Amino acid sequence: MLNIDAETLLSTVSSAQARDGMREALRAGYNPDTCLPRTSADLPNGQFLFMPSAVDDFVGIKVLTLTPENADRDLPTIQGCVLLFDGRTQAPLATVDGAAITELRTPALSMAGVKDVLQRRFTNGVHMVIFGGGAQAAAHVEAAQATVPVTSLTAVVRGEGKAQRVADKAAEFGIEFTEAISNSPEAIEAIEQAGFIVTATGASEPLLEDSHVRNDAVLVAMGTHLLNARELPGDLLGRSTVGVESIENGKREAGDVHQAIEEGHLTWDDVLSFSEIAKSEGACIPDDRPFVWKSVGQGWEDIVVAGLAYRAALRGPTALKDSDK
Repeated sequence: MLNIDAETLLSTVSSAQARDGMREALRAGYNPDTCLPRTSADLPNGQFLFMPSAVDDFVGIKVLTLTPENADRDLPTIQGCVLLFDGRTQAPLATVDGAAITELRTPALSMAGVKDVLQRRFTNGVHMVIFGGGAQAAAHVEAAQATVPVTSLTAVVRGEGKAQRVADKAAEFGIEFTEAISNSPEAIEAIEQAGFIVTATGASEPLLEDSHVRNDAVLVAMGTHLLNARELPGDLLGRSTVGVESIENGKREAGDVHQAIEEGHLTWDDVLSFSEIAKSEGACIPDDRPFVWKSVGQGWEDIVVAGLAYRAALRGPTALKDSDK
């Protein structure tokens, strides 16, 4: 059985490959509504998370530990692995570093949902705003740049100097970078100018106001999978086209959408699924309003990425990642 560590995974599978691998699974007929739900179990010092799925030629499960106190120990708060099995014989094939696969899969998923509309609306480049300054915020910069030219970037954070990871990632790609403090005039101005907005926080209340968002803006809300938490206001979702990975799973975990529906801004019949978006190559998304992509993460996406890494490992060390869009 292979062991695919973080370095091997991140040097073998690119963000663009992970993004397009998910879309290809949907076009081949995979139905995210069939993915088994995420479950959890309490531990003395945190939680277990279990995310099982069967997709393509594989079955597998991602098992993670969540240890909040590790932040004070300068250790990862999320650790674990993906166990990958053959889909027909169910023989074990590989273990894959769980934190690394989450780091890769999450921004790739964000771009998988918005790729078509981003590339259609912003052929010549886009000003991007990202809320948050952590690892996922930085990873979203790389994933965005692999999808559409990012001409400038503003990170909106709670305190001065908290966006250094994002600044460093922007510098890698030569992207003009600024930092703005939440709710400051500079942050509001950046939001008003942004064509692409990503919220990568653990916020439970909206981070911005509907009136500050352009009619042609594309937004990704990916910071929470809790029904009682949201990063975007309901009235923004009410005037937008909204997409989720799975309607059924969205009803369980997509707090931004759930709360907007509870407030009467839209209904589940108004919401597009990932399958509809991928199979139509974004034709189902009109261009006369904002588009909001709400992702929560499902186990099938991790299995797709783990499968890409496993196949690349079988091809040998020359099968390095391809950064083509």
